[in-house]
Amino acid sequence: LVEQKVVNENAFLFIDEPEAHLHPKWQVEMAQLLFALARDGAHVVIATHSLEIIQWLKVHTKKHPEDKGLIELNPFTGKGVLNGERSFDEKLKIIWEGLTSSFHDLHMSKS
Repeated sequence: LVEQKVVNENAFLFIDEPEAHLHPKWQVEMAQLLFALARDGAHVVIATHSLEIIQWLKVHTKKHPEDKGLIELNPFTGKGVLNGERSFDEKLKIIWEGLTSSFHDLHMSKS
């Protein structure tokens, strides 16, 4: 996209579920690609349910905390969307817990 000048600085790219039909390894590759586009100045907006993408984001921002400034997280909760009300790490935790809660509720919470 960058090489063909389809996406450049200040472009907007909206992707719903970029992980759809991708192997977990390729989901991480997709996350890295989208992040590279954002680092180059594109505005990348995604909606995802991918634990692999969220885990990559957790690891990446732990290694490169300065990159948190390039990312805005808007987790959906039972009370709506959290916009700027919490820190980056708190929002990431809310997203992770939300994505893993069904597994936990179904399999881990039973005694």
